[in-house]
Amino acid sequence: LQDENGSEKLGSIKFSIHITSDLSDTPPPDVQAASVSSSPPGTPPSSKKLTRKPTTYDAIVNRFLSGEQKLDERDTLQRSTSPFQEKHLSGILSITLVEAANLRPMNKDGSSDPYCKFKLGHQKHKSKVLRRTLDPEWKERFEIRVYSDSSSILEISVFDYEEFGFSDNLIGSAEVDITEFEESKTYKQELDLDNKGGVITCVFNLSRIDENAEDSGCELSPDDFVALRKTYAM
Repeated sequence: LQDENGSEKLGSIKFSIHITSDLSDTPPPDVQAASVSSSPPGTPPSSKKLTRKPTTYDAIVNRFLSGEQKLDERDTLQRSTSPFQEKHLSGILSITLVEAANLRPMNKDGSSDPYCKFKLGHQKHKSKVLRRTLDPEWKERFEIRVYSDSSSILEISVFDYEEFGFSDNLIGSAEVDITEFEESKTYKQELDLDNKGGVITCVFNLSRIDENAEDSGCELSPDDFVALRKTYAM
């Protein structure tokens, strides 16, 4: 230090700077002791931390991501918060797509190239395309898994197939509430398609839980179809 005229040296001051490569939020003990508090004088330092308390969800996700816990050994969380919620199989819906009649013509020659789609929740099935007909006989069967938390509305849509990448045209659609089906009973339904699309005939059966069942689609054999017609007087 020098006086105001700069002519006489008064003394010197030494500074000590602590540099650390630790990037954590907690400063070294000696720095903590010298830290200046923003609290008013006389206010005792708070012992509470402002960090969020870890939840069960956090603990499970952290253990899973770190490899300490396998996915099939996880804890059980509430349905509304768990990203690993398992679906509970409650039944198998068997759908027999029999035929349709008086479909709305979509082609210039007065015919259509119809196919049918079934949708229950996120599950979808599609039938084969039948060419140039307004009275298709698909004779196909599908099985859809029914889960406890899935939608109860089966959506049925009939489309006219378009070639060369053009969008397929909707002929008509219908909906079926599967909660109206009693277990292991078979129901034949003739459903009117909206937009005067025609009538579609399906046979439904809601069976008990079968954990080994697979979603599938298959075509009925001629003998199966004859038996089906006799049983339901189609």
